[in-house]
Amino acid sequence: MDDIDFELLGLFAADDVNKRTELVVDQKKLIHYCSADTALKIIKNREIWLRNVRVMNDYMEVNHGFNLIRKSLQPPVDTAIETGMNEVKKALNVIHPGIADDAMSRFQHWSPLIQNETYVTCLSEHLDDENEDGRLSMWRNYSSGQAGVGIVINTSMFARTDDALGVYSSPVTYLSDQGLENSLTQVAQRIRGRASFLSTVPRETLLGHFFLLLRTIAHCSKHPGFKEEREWRIFHTLGLDELKILKLTTESLGGIPQRILKLPLDGTIEGLSVADLVDKILVGPSQYQGVIGMALADELDRAGKKGAYQSIWSSPIPLRT
Repeated sequence: MDDIDFELLGLFAADDVNKRTELVVDQKKLIHYCSADTALKIIKNREIWLRNVRVMNDYMEVNHGFNLIRKSLQPPVDTAIETGMNEVKKALNVIHPGIADDAMSRFQHWSPLIQNETYVTCLSEHLDDENEDGRLSMWRNYSSGQAGVGIVINTSMFARTDDALGVYSSPVTYLSDQGLENSLTQVAQRIRGRASFLSTVPRETLLGHFFLLLRTIAHCSKHPGFKEEREWRIFHTLGLDELKILKLTTESLGGIPQRILKLPLDGTIEGLSVADLVDKILVGPSQYQGVIGMALADELDRAGKKGAYQSIWSSPIPLRT
């Protein structure tokens, strides 16, 4: 990513840039809540899986972003989102006439793949006051009938500005229709404020960033009622994005055969290894916390994690499981 692309990100995705900078500069952590069985497989196999959004627990919430886009593309009446989107389109069309409609047409062309062949893995912001206990709502999700684990992740990899991994990341936004209108209006204002600079940017580059804005709204928007999740998504759309180091395979999970994209955590890419990424592991409420913790520590040690046995913490939350 060159300087022009980075500046364009600041115009089209200022919240993303600000959150990403805060994440990396302040050395904040993310956490991947999952079952203890899944955590063991991630560490032992040195890989994390991206699954199709259609098999996610909150599939209808994945559709939330698409529904927001639809309100600007095919509104039955004037809507708040349509108003905000029109402001962005007008600002862009002044710079390159017709560019906004071309981006919208491209998005509609790719929509079937974006909606049906996008693969994700989900992380959550890990706050300081959750460092010992974890988050109760997550333990309720992952400790019902099984043992839950939280893998705390170092975030230096989120500073990467290339696409060598084949995956992209973004914080999830929790916006109402009015909230999205306000966000889009701010994008339009930034575009107008940098119109002189943007007139020097190649048309295709500018179109690509508007397309990415639409795609991010579709991929990474959830209902405001879920905002306590503070989610980040790592995603790839099969057929649209290059696989790069991702491996496409098939697995049967819960009796459902499905495609899986596997992201290697074996150090093939510098910094992308279990030893580098894992800060520590929180073992959720369970009568088997000690047993689970020791098994995960053994695998962390085999993966080359320094201080593996000191990296396992047991959450003291007294949750009935």
